[in-house]
Amino acid sequence: SGNRTYQTAAYLLINDIDCKGEELEIIGKDPDNGYYFSGSFTSNYDGETGVSYRHSISNFKINATGTNYVGLFGAVFADLSVENSANFYGITLKNFEINANMYTSDAATQTMACGGLVGYGVGANLLLCEASDGKINIAGDSTYFSFAGGLMGYQQGYYFSNYGLSAASEIAYAKADVDINVLSGLVRAAGGISGHLATDYPFGAVTSIHHSYATGDVTGAIRSG
Repeated sequence: SGNRTYQTAAYLLINDIDCKGEELEIIGKDPDNGYYFSGSFTSNYDGETGVSYRHSISNFKINATGTNYVGLFGAVFADLSVENSANFYGITLKNFEINANMYTSDAATQTMACGGLVGYGVGANLLLCEASDGKINIAGDSTYFSFAGGLMGYQQGYYFSNYGLSAASEIAYAKADVDINVLSGLVRAAGGISGHLATDYPFGAVTSIHHSYATGDVTGAIRSG
């Protein structure tokens, strides 16, 4: 959404959502025109008992042509003025397919970041998130680099010079079983969890993955992991 009230809100997933094969629109796919996400998305948590209920979003597909940031959430940017900004907790994706095509695009910038949950995450944190039975088919541009990951396509820490503070990007206690198939183009990096990690050195905006694992097949990228 381009509405800031929705962009920065805290969302709570209280039930499983079965999309029944429907095609979904990308949430926050055009940051250059104000369409990005800076809120939080959390599976149900009972603060009194401490019990976490990890709900899922399943049986969906996303088809994107000429879109720079592709995933359930396209572009996610941390906002230091928003509590828990860009945090995802306990979200599970099941049985999904993403088809991302930049090869025939006339977009001004033809770099693409594609992930199951987040395409391009700046200061985004994924904790206890999972993706299973997923498939990502990506056709990148022939000149510009693209990136793909089972959970996040491009993962970046960022230094906010106006605040003098850094926003780290962390993926922890995550699991991904997502097959990534590069159909064409220059896909520089693809990974089972995250396609590419970038740190805003030397300002301490750390980017990390730990206590996580991936089991899907990754084929066709220049660098795979």
